[in-house]
Amino acid sequence: MKQLQLQGLGETAQADSLTRQEIQQILDHSTMNGEDNESLIRRVFFWISLLCGLRGGDAYKIEDRQLTRRKDGGEH
Repeated sequence: MKQLQLQGLGETAQADSLTRQEIQQILDHSTMNGEDNESLIRRVFFWISLLCGLRGGDAYKIEDRQLTRRKDGGEH
């Protein structure tokens, strides 16, 4: 998010939620394409944060052991 904001993308008031357009901009960004491990981690982390409504320090509380690999290769 910080990288995108430094580039002038995704600028929002801190208390406001992201718009659909801002979410799409973030997911379409080259660093979030999921084609390598780092970008896949970013994408999964963003979706978890978005779907769980995580704010600020909440995201830092997520631990590896809370994510498990599914039989089809996905995460949950």
